[in-house]
Amino acid sequence: EPQDDRFSEFAFSKSYVRTDGTVVYTRVKTETVKDRYWPSTKKWDWTHPEPARVTDPRQYGDQPYLRLAETYLLLAEAQMKLSKNAEAAEWINKIRRRANATEITAADVTLDFILDERSRELLTEEHRRYTLARTGTLISRTRLHNPLASGIQDFHVLWPIPQIIIDANTGKKIEQNLGYY
Repeated sequence: EPQDDRFSEFAFSKSYVRTDGTVVYTRVKTETVKDRYWPSTKKWDWTHPEPARVTDPRQYGDQPYLRLAETYLLLAEAQMKLSKNAEAAEWINKIRRRANATEITAADVTLDFILDERSRELLTEEHRRYTLARTGTLISRTRLHNPLASGIQDFHVLWPIPQIIIDANTGKKIEQNLGYY
């Protein structure tokens, strides 16, 4: 949505200024992951005040640990699973009102909508993989939304167990997760 503040010029970089003063506009390409000029969030934007250090790769701002919006989205997900979509919509709308996005109705509330809202609201803040694994959507959503991850398999929901952990177990033998041999 154009009016959604989460994608405004104040929240999202659509261009970069190089140290020589030239402007590079971002683009989204699916041919390569090596393209370094992707649009990016300004949540972690920090430019060193000394012009000679403008390319400093570190960021010194505060890092969020807990977000009220994430709590609202978890509550909305729980309400949806209890078939209380009107209540779920109200929790989601608290976030959308703050972001200047269009409010939703109970009919709009689905797991896919909540996951999409999480990606809009918590971009770069949450460990997305864990959320998708928890909701049973890791494989399907990765295949749908990430053409560069075409090799993902069903067994990738679990991580491999490091061999050093398997070898160090002196009790019952630990079996490697299926798919990792």
